[in-house]
Amino acid sequence: MLNGTNQKILCVGRIYCDLIFTGIPNMPVLGQETFAGGVKMHAGGGCYITAAYLAALGNSVAITAMLPAEPFRAIVTDEIRHMGLDDRFCERAPIGSDPQITVAMVRNDERAFLTRRASAALPHDMSGSFALPDLTHLHIGELTTLIEHPDLIEKARAANLTISLDCGWDEAAFCHPGLSDLISEVDVFLPNSAEAARLSENDVPLTSADHTIIKRGSKGAELHTGGQTYIGSTQQVHVIDTTGAGDAFNAGFLTAWLQNQDPESCLAAGNHAGSIAVGRVGGAAGLSPKMFLSTKATVETRTQAAL
Repeated sequence: MLNGTNQKILCVGRIYCDLIFTGIPNMPVLGQETFAGGVKMHAGGGCYITAAYLAALGNSVAITAMLPAEPFRAIVTDEIRHMGLDDRFCERAPIGSDPQITVAMVRNDERAFLTRRASAALPHDMSGSFALPDLTHLHIGELTTLIEHPDLIEKARAANLTISLDCGWDEAAFCHPGLSDLISEVDVFLPNSAEAARLSENDVPLTSADHTIIKRGSKGAELHTGGQTYIGSTQQVHVIDTTGAGDAFNAGFLTAWLQNQDPESCLAAGNHAGSIAVGRVGGAAGLSPKMFLSTKATVETRTQAAL
């Protein structure tokens, strides 16, 4: 259980409507039809899912993004407001825009995504977002948003905010020539193991941020900071859908980190939130603070040289 004074956090990035197909006997292949056992529609995207989990953990959270075009905007807006997020600075996508959606196909613990990125990530004018009183932290939902809006760093520092950044899978972003410099400007960088491997292939240093956390799914997570590496393990849980698990981890980790908890507690909080996410269908629908009553993950510490 996380204790202490929680924070006022601004989350920015693309928001999607997720169409989540479950109970799939086989992943679709060209020329064949596959029938799913179930389907649900929820608000999605790393920005939103992290924001929702941050709110469920007791933080005050504002979200700034472009909302998907109709007919999906109402689904997304209703869920954002149900989670108690401040959406006053979100804007609707221009009339006539393609719907911004992700089709998520879940088979056991495997998943595949097909996404239409249809509009800008953020409204043109962000001044109101950064003028919110008592803000302490900015979370950026994916590399692509930061690449498109590098001024987010300057705006956050001018407002005395700490900054976290998730990665997201985007081949074009992995090849961006200024990527290393952008990552080095944030306080907390949160790629998963596949993303970290892809960045390494492109010679992007993984530890250029003050705190780099590599999320490894059922294998837990590792935190690199101050010349040390902390390894956090997870408890075994029944996996229903891994959609949003990494974003949930972000929320648990950041909540503890913003409370100045030690690295072991931050990893444990992140892994606990991730374990809750995989036991549910969809990214963040129906979250409740009651889900976060205990933390069972454990950690160990190793020096960087020992790896």
